[in-house]
Amino acid sequence: MQWLPALPTAELRLFLAQRLWWLCDSCPASRATCVQAGLVGYLLETLGTGIALGARCQEQLLALLQALGRVSLRPLELRRLLRPPPGLDSESDGTESQKARHAGAIIRALSGMARHRGPARALRYFDLTPSMAGIMVPPVQRWPGPGFTFHAWLCLHSTETAPTSAPSRPLQRKQLYRWETAKRGDPLPW
Repeated sequence: MQWLPALPTAELRLFLAQRLWWLCDSCPASRATCVQAGLVGYLLETLGTGIALGARCQEQLLALLQALGRVSLRPLELRRLLRPPPGLDSESDGTESQKARHAGAIIRALSGMARHRGPARALRYFDLTPSMAGIMVPPVQRWPGPGFTFHAWLCLHSTETAPTSAPSRPLQRKQLYRWETAKRGDPLPW
């Protein structure tokens, strides 16, 4: 991502930006992986180079940023996004139309991050692919009544793995949820 502005032609920069967008926005797991790997920071750093990228490449990178921002955007990354690039800051001689065009593109990207498209989805994404992955909640000292209700949406995305001749260890059954009692410590699978 850092060497994108150094590519010799605008067509090559645009081609690479389009392929990056296609690759990173292909499924929720790839978006989450890109965000966890810090691609948003590198993307903002590349966008900060200013007009050297070209207008169409900047638009494509902002579309990628919009897709990744739907997953997660840290406060520092938001601050960097709102900061104008070096060629348009208040001390330089950037024209008002360039500043307005840049501000409009940023506002469209931010509103696209917040816009809801498609089916209802969770506000948080948890990757439970490692063998011991899970979500723990603090113990409940006193139940509010004789029972309770727990609601969760589960979205399964298939991952393609290379076929192996024989499993290296026995297959384990994943549990959707599991309760442990405070008295005996016995697990209660449901």
